[in-house]
Amino acid sequence: QRLKKFDPFMFDLVVCDEAHHGRASTKTMYGRVFAHFRQNPRCKFLGVTATPDRHDGIALGNLFETVAFDYSIRDGINDGYLVPMVQQMVTITSLDLNTVGTYMGDLAAGSLDEVMSTERNLLGVAYPTLELAGDRKTLIFCAGVQQAHRLADILNREQPGCARAVDGNMNKNIRRQLMDDFADNKFQFMTNCNI
Repeated sequence: QRLKKFDPFMFDLVVCDEAHHGRASTKTMYGRVFAHFRQNPRCKFLGVTATPDRHDGIALGNLFETVAFDYSIRDGINDGYLVPMVQQMVTITSLDLNTVGTYMGDLAAGSLDEVMSTERNLLGVAYPTLELAGDRKTLIFCAGVQQAHRLADILNREQPGCARAVDGNMNKNIRRQLMDDFADNKFQFMTNCNI
């Protein structure tokens, strides 16, 4: 209903962050916003995203006519803004993803968190992490909140006090303190979900 407060002919430009969520359908929030402002044929639209690939495979060309600027991860590395990636694969023999469904092309987060939070699979992550990280400060992205907290517990079992977990549901003051402590090297491993 808020769209009715904005006369589309009063705007020349609409900037859409996280444009990969956009859809032409007026059944979505993005679609309704685009449709409202497209009533003004002079209005331009700029979509910005770090992840241009949509989960449903629909091209962003349905919403935007051209790519005005493309800056890849490789460009960021070459320009010195990002560190070069060094990948090391770890095989977790106990991991079975057959029970994990998919949602919009990705593994379903809830059931993936359940599978990744089993003791055997957590140990399959924890031991190689301890070995490969050495004494380097390490940020660990987890499939879910349960995995983040259980993995931190297991790391702390092996090296007491080495890990903390943060997630999007935590009190923001506690989360901020943990992030400050991590930045101040008070512990080595930070597991996280949705942060």
